[in-house]
Amino acid sequence: MVRPLFAAGSALFFAGCLSVPSSAPVGLPCPNGACPPGQACTGGVCELAAATSGGSTSGGSTSGGSTSGGSTSGGVADGGASDGGAPDGSIGPFDPDAGLVLASGSYSFTSVNIPAGVTVTVTGGGVLELRATGPITISGTLDLSGSPGANCAAGSTFAGGGATGSAAYVAPDSATQGLPAPGGEGDAGSDGQPNATVPGGLGGRLGGGGSTYGGAGPGGGGGWAGGGGGGSPVKCGGAGGGPGGGPGGCVQSAFTAPGIGGGGGDAGSPLYNGEDGTTPDSGVGGCGAGGGGGSIGAQAALDLAVASSFYPGSGGGAGGSANGPQCGGGGGGGGGALRLSSDTSITIDPGGQLLANGGAGGKSTGVNAAGGGGGSGGAIVLEAPSVTVASGATVSAAGGPGGSCGATSCSCGGPGGAGGLGRIRLSLNQSQSSLAATAFAPPLLDGGIANAPGYADVEPYSPSAQIR
Repeated sequence: MVRPLFAAGSALFFAGCLSVPSSAPVGLPCPNGACPPGQACTGGVCELAAATSGGSTSGGSTSGGSTSGGSTSGGVADGGASDGGAPDGSIGPFDPDAGLVLASGSYSFTSVNIPAGVTVTVTGGGVLELRATGPITISGTLDLSGSPGANCAAGSTFAGGGATGSAAYVAPDSATQGLPAPGGEGDAGSDGQPNATVPGGLGGRLGGGGSTYGGAGPGGGGGWAGGGGGGSPVKCGGAGGGPGGGPGGCVQSAFTAPGIGGGGGDAGSPLYNGEDGTTPDSGVGGCGAGGGGGSIGAQAALDLAVASSFYPGSGGGAGGSANGPQCGGGGGGGGGALRLSSDTSITIDPGGQLLANGGAGGKSTGVNAAGGGGGSGGAIVLEAPSVTVASGATVSAAGGPGGSCGATSCSCGGPGGAGGLGRIRLSLNQSQSSLAATAFAPPLLDGGIANAPGYADVEPYSPSAQIR
């Protein structure tokens, strides 16, 4: 069970204290700061709130946002006392007996145990660090995957992007424009170009891009290297956020040729780049093009040991619309950033899952609109003298697939590009550890005794003093 033991002057966010009624979905705007019970206004939208012990926090606000009554919006605390208790773990053990949602942040415990059948997800910035003075055991699921972009359902004119690092977030799918996708870090994606009275698709607020209808351009994905929105028959998609953001697809020739696929996020390496969205057959006019896949970006691709760039992945760009009331699919959110650090041991049992996968791009339902790009994988870091990952366990930071196009085929609209690969870093003593080769994505090289781009990075045990 979860034991709500609070260290003096600290604040711990427990899922057992969080409640979001089914009648009050997250992600709705809060222009006056008002949200339903169990939610808090963060970055202009209502997100899951974090319960505290009722006392003051030890440091006021963290580096990424206030800790008093709301989830952190920009990451985790920079060392010192963490959001979740004293650094020595005096808050006690973390042993949930039911699924829960934690606010993004850094938490310290004496031990961590996630039992089989229990799933823990994250809301906020898509970054989570769990530190323990004793063992960490994962038999259930710790999921910081990006959520999928919305499918453009029949009768809808907009499809929202998925959230980065928040697997439980549901992207808006309705006849209204929805909201920019939350979560993640880096830069927001650009909005697509409007077409007459039809607004362009919203760029991801660090998540996946949103799609629109009526020939307007879709939004680009947010992050460090978000995917570009796919071109529509008459307008350009928005560029992906960040220094490696993919270009928005544009127009070849209005109505006589399809839009051009959005560019995939650029990491400077084909192993980590997002895929470009597909450009439909040039002989077919009036078709939307696929959104580009997100990428971890060049800085992360040069830091596979996750020594200086512990942050989430990037969102995919949305798919291009058709000229009529047909929207493309929303872009998938990027995978989050997860660190587990123990002074003794980390064990991932058979069936246990650590996930920071990119979210899938959304699908279009109209035959002339296109699929959204997938989000990139995020980052997973495991630090302990002894690390055991059993056969049948999963440790994955893979990119999300691009969304398909059309109700039955892609004869006109183009599918979205897949998100690029994320990163895994293992810090351990080889003589005390056991790693099942089939558990990892990216995979181990030579059982974890060698490192190379495209593989998990395995280093001698050295606990991190800082999380940034």
